[in-house]
Amino acid sequence: MGSASILANFPIIITAIITAVASQLLFKKGMTTMSDAVSISISGLTTLFVGILRNPYILVGMILYGVSFIVWLVVLSRVKLSVVYPLTSLNFVFVIILSYFLLGERLTPIQTAAIVTIIAGTLLLMKS
Repeated sequence: MGSASILANFPIIITAIITAVASQLLFKKGMTTMSDAVSISISGLTTLFVGILRNPYILVGMILYGVSFIVWLVVLSRVKLSVVYPLTSLNFVFVIILSYFLLGERLTPIQTAAIVTIIAGTLLLMKS
């Protein structure tokens, strides 16, 4: 159950990562369309809940989040947690990069350095 296990299960690991990242991007897109509805009060939470149920971005994001959860459980049944968990740090990398391209968010030099560091650290942990 080492790196050979990661290679054998790579498609399902990537599926878990991609669905998790896609869900976060959809959540952000959905909440951007509802930004006026977010309030910490009983009526505000009711409005938010109704808005969530009517927002296709959030609903699809929730489905993908659930798919990611189920796929991740399959991954955990096949690969050691200490080996595969570092790969979840790639979620941060993909979210930052895709937020730049799809949501128009800024990508700072510090974020770029962090992305390189995360990738390097992930590769080191996979080799250990």
